[in-house]
Amino acid sequence: MHMIEIVTLGSFAIKVNGADITDSFKKTKKLMQLLNLLIVNKNKPIPVDTICDIIWNDDAIDTYKALHNLVYRMRKYFEKHGEKDSIIFNNRTYMLNTELDLWVDIHLFEDYYLNALKPDVTEAEKMELLLKAIELYNGEYIFNTICGDTHSIPHALWCRRMFSEAVCMFSDLCLDHKEYDRMLPVCYRAISLEPLDEQIYLRAINALRSKDMDGQATALIESYYDIMYREMGIRDSDSLSKIYKELNGPATNAKYNVGQILGELQEISSVNKSMFCNFEVFKNVYRYEVRQQERIGNLIIIILAELFCASEVKSPDIAIANANKHFHECCMITLRKGDMFAVYSPSQTLIMLILEKEEDLNTALDRLRNQFYSRVKNEKVYLKFDIQSSIP
Repeated sequence: MHMIEIVTLGSFAIKVNGADITDSFKKTKKLMQLLNLLIVNKNKPIPVDTICDIIWNDDAIDTYKALHNLVYRMRKYFEKHGEKDSIIFNNRTYMLNTELDLWVDIHLFEDYYLNALKPDVTEAEKMELLLKAIELYNGEYIFNTICGDTHSIPHALWCRRMFSEAVCMFSDLCLDHKEYDRMLPVCYRAISLEPLDEQIYLRAINALRSKDMDGQATALIESYYDIMYREMGIRDSDSLSKIYKELNGPATNAKYNVGQILGELQEISSVNKSMFCNFEVFKNVYRYEVRQQERIGNLIIIILAELFCASEVKSPDIAIANANKHFHECCMITLRKGDMFAVYSPSQTLIMLILEKEEDLNTALDRLRNQFYSRVKNEKVYLKFDIQSSIP
């Protein structure tokens, strides 16, 4: 047993010398946001101003005092169970005390993955390291859900990317050595955790075909069609269509006909250049697109657009609501096909842009900003963008 144990992948739990203090942390979102920053920035001091900007982003309160109180509360939870000096303050920065007996699943997960990539490890050692990383991953980096801010999204994506690549590298080594029975349980578990990852399906299907299990390979392809269509209305890949045809002939009997899906998508595309959806759909499409676009070299940028009023506005909620309608109309007109946006809060909109090069970002934002201000002249409602790249 470690003195401090923190679980972040798939669920959240924190224990100090065996005592479960999970509920103490989950009571306060800002406490969870602070813990998230300390975990993500392991071995790296975080400036006070950076923490305040991320957690509060509000000039109306004394953020330094609020942070001091928040750190005090966190320290008390640790000290109550015998762990002093859990958080170090030095030169106006905070960080977790790494000299403590500290076990954090995401740190170990990342270490196993990165060690597997070192050129001096043997193939057998690489497989063991990858398998240890895979076994530690039990789902999405939980702070992405708990904290509900855009600063958690890039790290959650990085975890998914490491997991996907670990499963794929492990599977490729198993395929090379014809260890199909060793890799298939790993692939099935990975699919249950990340059901949109096409590359894992492809490797599992290859293993099934190598074992002359064409029926199960077909069923796995159809389950992928099912999920992609039900969850997002997105067609399958060319790779899977080709395999399906090899197994069954033309894919006219697939559970969801690809031509039908494309037709429905084209109907949507003819109405809207960009896609407006709810937050859950946004997250699912984002997870899919980031892998697809990364392979062809495009960038995916996440933007949190926020509307705020001048202090003299008498009915700010009404003003924001009216401005939001204008802003969403601007998104429909200005954003390109493939881009996506979703309501995040009454005053905030999440936007996903797909760009060929980073220089295109300012052009896209300027176009959106100009369209918006042309519609809300003299209303004293303002727009600001918080930009997050997809990969940390």
